[in-house]
Amino acid sequence: MNLLEEIVQYFAAIIFGIFVGAVVNAISRYFLSRSSSTLQSLPTSEFLRALIPVTSFRATYSIFRRDPNSTDMKPHPYSDVLVEIGCGIGVLALFMKFHPTPTFFANVAFCAALSAIFRIDLEGMIIPDAISLSGVWGGFMLSWFGAISSMDWKASLYGILFGAAILYVPAYLYRLIKGSDGLGGGDVKLMAMVGAFTGVQGVIFTLFVASLSGCLVGVIGFLYKRISSNSLIPFGPFISCAAILYIFFGQTIICLFLSISDYF
Repeated sequence: MNLLEEIVQYFAAIIFGIFVGAVVNAISRYFLSRSSSTLQSLPTSEFLRALIPVTSFRATYSIFRRDPNSTDMKPHPYSDVLVEIGCGIGVLALFMKFHPTPTFFANVAFCAALSAIFRIDLEGMIIPDAISLSGVWGGFMLSWFGAISSMDWKASLYGILFGAAILYVPAYLYRLIKGSDGLGGGDVKLMAMVGAFTGVQGVIFTLFVASLSGCLVGVIGFLYKRISSNSLIPFGPFISCAAILYIFFGQTIICLFLSISDYF
């Protein structure tokens, strides 16, 4: 393959990623509009329009011009553009790592679902079952047909069960002792989805990194008085970021950690 063909493929991957980002935005806005009483229900025409990436860029351009008459992409037009650009870069990175294989497309779907959950949970404090449970079944079926490298259906099934149990058990015990929810059921289903695509090892890595990063953000926010002891911090964004990190660098980080641990 010559240089020109590689450039064309990389450019096509970026364009494909931008359209994936548009789908993520449309899905996010749909669930956010249904979960909040302060947002109007998203019309079908608006949902279809959100699938066109150009509308997001037009919205941001109008905001930079400080056009008071622009109502495009409210209430978070900046987020729409960042998601599309981020998905474009992310799909390119997945393409460079996995090439045009079934694993590439499986991970694009997985990372897109995680991106949607990241935004929905961050802005609306919910994790839609329609995304997480569909991801559980989707990951299991993809592993069944061998579309996920180094994952068979047994590894996916073990990952689903372990991912759900590792959060459900402490959440159940907390509710039993405290009489209130310490962790949402959406996080449990999200971890099951992570297990479906990454197996038990991916669940352990994701939970460790998500918990560590969540604690760091909480401590920093508390020190700078951005977060109080009664603040609700969504855990879904941390899980999503940690799972995406595992897809790209999980094996490398685990090998590095094991090699360092040999010295102790």
